[in-house]
Amino acid sequence: MKNTILISMALIIFCPVFSQSKEHDYAYWDSKCIYAKVIKNQIYVCSKAVETWDISKAPASHLSGHYQILGEAHNALREYHAAIKYYTKAIELNKNHSPLYNNRANSYADIGDYANALKDLTSAIRISPKFFFLYENRCQFFTNRKDYVNALKDCNYAIKLKPKGTYTNYKRRSELYFEMKEYDKALKDVDTAIYQFHRHGSVLKTIKEKDENESYKQAKATRIKFLYALRAEINVEKKEYMEALKDLNGALKVDPNYSFAYYLRGKICALTGKNDFALKNYNAAIKTSPKTASDAYAARGFHYYKTGKYSLAIKDYNKALKFSSTPMPDTNYHRALYYLRVKKYKKALNDLNKAINEKSLFPEAYFARGKAYEKLNDIEFAKYDYQTACEGGLKKACSK
Repeated sequence: MKNTILISMALIIFCPVFSQSKEHDYAYWDSKCIYAKVIKNQIYVCSKAVETWDISKAPASHLSGHYQILGEAHNALREYHAAIKYYTKAIELNKNHSPLYNNRANSYADIGDYANALKDLTSAIRISPKFFFLYENRCQFFTNRKDYVNALKDCNYAIKLKPKGTYTNYKRRSELYFEMKEYDKALKDVDTAIYQFHRHGSVLKTIKEKDENESYKQAKATRIKFLYALRAEINVEKKEYMEALKDLNGALKVDPNYSFAYYLRGKICALTGKNDFALKNYNAAIKTSPKTASDAYAARGFHYYKTGKYSLAIKDYNKALKFSSTPMPDTNYHRALYYLRVKKYKKALNDLNKAINEKSLFPEAYFARGKAYEKLNDIEFAKYDYQTACEGGLKKACSK
């Protein structure tokens, strides 16, 4: 999960090779284990050192702080089990420090232990019920789990606690409303987020690189392009294509290599019948980010399929599914149509199963799977799928 709380200016601790005679001396280690800039190879020395500390000679809160830093360091290195170990040690010494629970929740989520992650997030809120960022983090947790109802509750409370001065909660709530298909509410919130972003520029002053002008500009550009893209997505769903294009052009102005903006601009062109322009934008999206442009590959594949360029279509469908980090049921369905066309019925069946598993209300996929089963002489399965497609509103399936 994002936004690990209270990460130190330096996540990694520097420790010199310790003297055998002083290895159990807390005071020695307290002075020698200092915070330094990312020296990754020293974290293991530090981890070994703290295991030898005589806790009875150390203030519990001070020692807890060292464990916390080690937890943050291991988390930064994606060594989540080690991070959990040190966060747990810190919590044992300082049970009422909410950021420790919040940080450990992030590490639990990163290893897929969502039950313990939620337990820790809730503990953090119980300890510090007025810390708005804890509600932000639990909102993000619920969002990642697609529990939009509980996510919205936390997001609303975070905004109630801090209605001004930060744009992130309005952006997050806008994304929630978008997923819930409440586009008017989503648009209102993203407008507020953009206003807050420009009005309260102080939110960026916490960025470490504030004094480094180029890094600061880059950080600001990254944030505003995401806001423009979100508003464009919402306007696409509202069929306000010109408004969407304005935002996408604005996003590309601040970042000419923003792949997603090219993809979404191509989608608008396709929706408005400007297929040549759509193809140009899909190409640009893929060129700028060839290994993350799964949506652009899928859209370009669909363009090729419609224009009879089937060999190009299947190549793009394959790349879309290869590079996507999330399921793409529509792309599985479209690739299955290609396989049906070239009489590769078992491959079609495999793709259609994946499409239906991810998107149960998909009558077109049931109909196509019925055709695959029929070609494979599994008549009973074919009849079931045709009936399901018909019940889903696909009229042509009703005559099968």
